[in-house]
Amino acid sequence: MGAGAPQIRGLDANAQAQLTALRDDALQFRRHAYIEVGALIDAAQTELSSPDADLRALSQSAEQTLLPLLLDARANRAARLAFYESLEPGQQADVRAWMQAKLARIERVHGLIGDFMTQTP
Repeated sequence: MGAGAPQIRGLDANAQAQLTALRDDALQFRRHAYIEVGALIDAAQTELSSPDADLRALSQSAEQTLLPLLLDARANRAARLAFYESLEPGQQADVRAWMQAKLARIERVHGLIGDFMTQTP
């Protein structure tokens, strides 16, 4: 199965179009979140380098950036769950197998981060 989207057997054209739209929405969200969080990090670095840094304003700015991202992520997850629930049991099994492969990749990254965290400088 590919990394981008699960290979689900027996999808009709409408369901395949839904899956493609969900994948495209997820990619667009990740790109947007990456840009927003990057800008937040840059702004935080700038603010924190000031001797009179306003941590309260920085915290508020972080919330204003992160809360909309959280709400968008919830909406995307709800759409993906609704799609999953519309599938036949065998198709749901295909999705779960794809998710297991993704989790294995995440587990490897998690292990690398753990190794990095335990190293002394």
